[in-house]
Amino acid sequence: MIAKGFDIPNVSLVGILMADHGLFSADYLAEERSYQLLTQVSGRAGRGDIPGKVVLQTYVPDHPVIQMAVQQDFVAFYNYEIAHRKESSFPPYRSLIEVECVDTDKKRSYEYILEWKKRYQEDWNRLGIDVLGPSPCIQPKQYNKYHFHLYLIGKDQDITDFLHKADISQLKIKRS
Repeated sequence: MIAKGFDIPNVSLVGILMADHGLFSADYLAEERSYQLLTQVSGRAGRGDIPGKVVLQTYVPDHPVIQMAVQQDFVAFYNYEIAHRKESSFPPYRSLIEVECVDTDKKRSYEYILEWKKRYQEDWNRLGIDVLGPSPCIQPKQYNKYHFHLYLIGKDQDITDFLHKADISQLKIKRS
């Protein structure tokens, strides 16, 4: 990650430690981000006249994303990723909106987003919007504030229409 975006002349060796670290995050973009990072950092080696070599350390060398990154097979990765997203109904097949509640009190933060979910569950059922969560965010505590979120998955227009009518005054909304 240190070398991401830099063009350092005469680099002939790149080492990547814990290459699989980001693969198993709860984020649906985890594999795509891991693939991008591995291919970008690997591309730092051998840009000049000296041939390059990449040494990659991983606990799961047979993972498809690791294999496709090693082979620099962009087409195979795209086909793998788009099939997974279609099967899971993630973007671009359906819209995904993250709704986050942040509070200095952990219990209050969780209870607020849980109550918010219960309040609108019938609306989501009627609109065909799926809900995942609530759960702690990937970084559940930042700057002495607790973060809980849930995801709304459905047709973009249905989610947009719902959010215009719902009380979101104490929530953060993030589009994916």
